[in-house]
Amino acid sequence: MSLPARCTYIVFDMDCTLTRTTHDYEEMRRLVGTPPGEDTLRYVYQQPNRDELLERIYEWELSHAKIASANDGARALLDRLRTQGHTLGILTRNAKALIDVTLKAAGLEDYFDPSDCLGREDCKAKPAPDGVLQLQSKWGCQLDHMAIIGDYAHDLGAGRAAGIFTVCLNEQNRWPSLTDLHITHLEQMLRA
Repeated sequence: MSLPARCTYIVFDMDCTLTRTTHDYEEMRRLVGTPPGEDTLRYVYQQPNRDELLERIYEWELSHAKIASANDGARALLDRLRTQGHTLGILTRNAKALIDVTLKAAGLEDYFDPSDCLGREDCKAKPAPDGVLQLQSKWGCQLDHMAIIGDYAHDLGAGRAAGIFTVCLNEQNRWPSLTDLHITHLEQMLRA
């Protein structure tokens, strides 16, 4: 299982894709009072006390970022992609400041140019395609030369909305209409 050869610009989700984390997203939802069925960031941005709620989320994310570790196969895949000359970026719904904290904790900071790593302050949050399109503009590449690898519908939805190749990293392919390639482990991308 591999990316199409044309895909030389790769956008990664961070948590649960590049890194293993201890995130309990239901805990975060309770922390800020997100109603069932609502997207947490969308909900928070609509609240009058949005800054206070974003600070709660930031502190919660920071506590998890400090103990992040590399996902199985992440280093090997990043090594291969870098050796092959691929351009790599990150698009996360986390705070921008936590990208560096997370990557350092996981030992993955040397693989990414910080200017190619976008957090929620940099663009409209996934599943909006804005971050993908922002990276495409920065990189000066064609959309059909890009791919996104992520573990959740937000990642795949951003890729699909932008018109790029999507890779679902999840035990189950719960979003087949958003997925071009389904894998259960990053190591599967090395078997090309």
